[in-house]
Amino acid sequence: MQRLPKKSLVLIVTVILLAALGITATPAPSLAQGPLNAPGALCVRVDRQQLYTVSTTQLPSAQLIILDLSGSMTDPAGTGGSRFNLALDVLGQFIRETPDGTMVGLRTYSGYNGSCTDTRLQAPITPINRSQMQSIVNNIPYPDGSTPIAYTLQTIPGDFQGLSGPREVLLITDGQESCDGDPVAVARQLAASDPNLTIHVIGFDIDDPEAEQNLREIPRVARGTYIAAETTGDILQGLSVTIRVPFYAYNSGGVLAGQGEVNRTTLSVMPGSYQVQVPAINVQARDVLVEANRGTTVQVTSSGTIQIIQNDSACISDFCPDVPLPRLVIGQRGRVTFEDLRPQRVRAEPGLDGAIIARMELGDTFNVLDGPICADGYMWWLVQNNEVYGWTAEGVFGAYYLEPMP
Repeated sequence: MQRLPKKSLVLIVTVILLAALGITATPAPSLAQGPLNAPGALCVRVDRQQLYTVSTTQLPSAQLIILDLSGSMTDPAGTGGSRFNLALDVLGQFIRETPDGTMVGLRTYSGYNGSCTDTRLQAPITPINRSQMQSIVNNIPYPDGSTPIAYTLQTIPGDFQGLSGPREVLLITDGQESCDGDPVAVARQLAASDPNLTIHVIGFDIDDPEAEQNLREIPRVARGTYIAAETTGDILQGLSVTIRVPFYAYNSGGVLAGQGEVNRTTLSVMPGSYQVQVPAINVQARDVLVEANRGTTVQVTSSGTIQIIQNDSACISDFCPDVPLPRLVIGQRGRVTFEDLRPQRVRAEPGLDGAIIARMELGDTFNVLDGPICADGYMWWLVQNNEVYGWTAEGVFGAYYLEPMP
């Protein structure tokens, strides 16, 4: 439910008292959340340690990890050390944790000597041999050069040749295509020609919204998932996306409202209270509230503890695929950053039909009160700046209008 500032509450009480005395007054306009009959988003996120306990029949028949070895991987990662060293640590832990019998291979790409065709199958797809795979990882060459993503994706069919069943690709990269290729077009063609192929992208330590948006398009056209990662834990969790575990959502009447796959699916359901079940790991969450135009996530930790996350930006972002991933946080402050002569519009309700009630200028700061809500292809937040109180959009493809303050 939307929160009103104190002055609005005082006004409402005043109106009620006046009405009791037979005196009429015109109340202030309300700030709505959008259509109450619009669906909300429901996600289930399960820690990889829980997923590794499920039957190996729910693992993909074959999976291929593609690691970016372009020059930017030598840059420092946000958590310390270079991106390259953190990636090697991730692969080492992945090798130790991956269930026996998992079919896995490793390919890398780079741009040594200015090449845009430098991609190598470091380890063919076979049942995992831990010592052999670790030895290969220990001898991966140092990153250098460009980012030939499109060219590398074109080699995928050859890597899976002779293998049947589901085939999943996990691309770990810190940037977008730099060799004039079109990875989205290649991914779309591969997915169309092979209905058993899925391509996931793990965007590692990416701070360019346009680059991230372009990378998100690759899994969108290839039945995959985009995972934004900043730490080794994020990448490891992303690698577990290949484990296909179903979840089921039942409405208050006990009727199945929808089903999806943990860590992969954003389920669209009507507002209401749901019971969410994940039979494979014996998880059942009751009274899971889903609101219109908002995201709710059932989070299962490594110990099996269940947490319900309301207003989850990561969940609702799948409803708005053409805008940057949400960065603002309820309870924190933000500022207007879009360098344009136009002021930032503030509306009475989220959506382009909402009446413009105020404007903010470049550099203006504000409190984040509520959100995010997806409406009309934008992500909207309820903000307050002095006397300004209303909904404003966070950004569009490749550009943020707003940014969080430290």
